[in-house]
Amino acid sequence: MIKFQKPYRMENAKKYIDDVLLSGHIEGDGKYTSRCEEWIQSELNSSNILMMTSCTHALESAVRALHLTEGDEVIMPSYTYPSTANAVVLVGGKVVFSEVLEENLTIDPSKIEEKITLRTRAIIVVHYGGASCQMEEIMDIAQKYNLIVIEDAAQSFLTKYQDKYTGTIGHIGCFSFCGTEDFVAGEGGAISINDSRFSEEIEVFRQKGTNRSAFVDGRSEYYEWVHEGSNFSPSELTMAVLYSQFELKERIISKRRNIYQHYLEYMDMLTDRYKLSHRISYSRTPSQQVNGHLFYILFNQVNEANAFRIYLAKNKIETRTHLVALHESQKGKEYIKSSNPFKVEAMIGQRLVRLPIYPDLQPREQESIQNIIRLFFKEYMGIDT
Repeated sequence: MIKFQKPYRMENAKKYIDDVLLSGHIEGDGKYTSRCEEWIQSELNSSNILMMTSCTHALESAVRALHLTEGDEVIMPSYTYPSTANAVVLVGGKVVFSEVLEENLTIDPSKIEEKITLRTRAIIVVHYGGASCQMEEIMDIAQKYNLIVIEDAAQSFLTKYQDKYTGTIGHIGCFSFCGTEDFVAGEGGAISINDSRFSEEIEVFRQKGTNRSAFVDGRSEYYEWVHEGSNFSPSELTMAVLYSQFELKERIISKRRNIYQHYLEYMDMLTDRYKLSHRISYSRTPSQQVNGHLFYILFNQVNEANAFRIYLAKNKIETRTHLVALHESQKGKEYIKSSNPFKVEAMIGQRLVRLPIYPDLQPREQESIQNIIRLFFKEYMGIDT
């Protein structure tokens, strides 16, 4: 069986985990938390990185810093993970769904402005699958209407947009290092605070509402409760695992991009030769502009996507669908408007199929996957390949 996902070289973490255990400091904010924060700051050229227990908690911290009041609105794509919307709902804000681009399933800048009202406070953009949103246009809109931009960069760590890394362009950026991401901590995340107005509040909220950071570095004489907060500081054990992954950065990114590029070239060939564009679309962003997080095929019909997954499974290839668009979900239906067409997103969770992509995927395995894809189109879809 060719697996859908495998973490890369987890055995490299053993020496750092042993170091943590021997040190006796296994709780958060120790040596490996600092190493991870410093590594990300240097790599992304970000001035303020805080490690978090998850990207979900990073998003919740970012949205809380906006001080939304009841009825305040936050625009986001419908095609995103529930954590993006939950962060707004949990503080009493109102979710406003917007549409995505067909070319890469990121938020369509041309659809944002029509959603803005007097109650709009922020835009959350989602860099889906490692592809960057069109940040220049989005930041221009935000500046025009005095809105805050939060980047949900869970899937786009180390993707660049116009020479800047995603997550460092908006006012706040949020990253994920869970078990399905490119760099794995088990569970973990980070937040990049790119606007100093939010620094102290997010820092305090992350530390249970205390002034711990100020106390530790000598800015405060006493350690005390100063604000409401929670505990979003990850364990040193998870940070040790993540740091070992950062050391493999060049291999992880280059291997994933290489696999992504091979998929792209193969699907381009099939589509051009057999005129598949009226029946499918797929990841199209050039590999040098993405981190190689995922490669998908998006079928026009749900039954064809289901048949594709079954066909590959019979040939011992594991694939996965992805998110049901939030506007089609049980909870998300509370926030849709009749004016939203959602043409691209319609049944996307059932029509989109993700292919295996991970650093240890061997060339012969990818060739096998590509051959099975060709045979599917020949046998099931009636295309002479």
